[in-house]
Amino acid sequence: RRALALVGLTLLLAVVARFALYRVAGTTAAMHAGEAFGIFAGLWLPAQLPVFALGILMFHCVPRSSLATHVVASARLWRPLALGALALALIALAPASWSRYIPSGFQAGLLLLAFSWLVAWWPHGLVVNRVTQFLGKISYSLYLLHFLALHLVLWASHIWFEPLFGGAPTFWQAMPWVLALATLLAWLGYHWVEVPGQALGRWLLEKTAAAPKRPTALARG
Repeated sequence: RRALALVGLTLLLAVVARFALYRVAGTTAAMHAGEAFGIFAGLWLPAQLPVFALGILMFHCVPRSSLATHVVASARLWRPLALGALALALIALAPASWSRYIPSGFQAGLLLLAFSWLVAWWPHGLVVNRVTQFLGKISYSLYLLHFLALHLVLWASHIWFEPLFGGAPTFWQAMPWVLALATLLAWLGYHWVEVPGQALGRWLLEKTAAAPKRPTALARG
């Protein structure tokens, strides 16, 4: 319930913040119409808070026990299916004016939450396999490092591809290189940063828990 309340609170905050931002930017027509401003309005922290809150909600509401035991609870499948239908309806039927104030990733986050919930109750081998488990392990590093892969491919395009072929690569020509490089960087980040960091965190927690507590002056008195 607290996670659900957090989603509602952050969504309200994002709507109010985007409304205020567009009201302020409305006084400057060039800024209001600029592409850079639209990107900023969609990616600044208040707009992304509801998406982060959906991640917290996913952690608390997706039943991890079902993933471990591969139990299909068909009687409860209506919940993720209903949530997925709601997310699709918001994406397809929401008025165009809503897109100015509703965070761009929120509807997609709802859909992802519904999909994760569905997979938890019905772990089909098509989506629960070694490949998806590997992607799940490196997903955080992939999130952090994919911009580096994009910039490296863009740099390689300017240095090598464009002089050789006389133009920038198409989306389909560039994307395989971006995916391959981002996956490699994420794998390195997972093994060189995440795993050692997790081990260090566990060691610090164990040392803190094992340390004897000193009595306070009030307790000694």
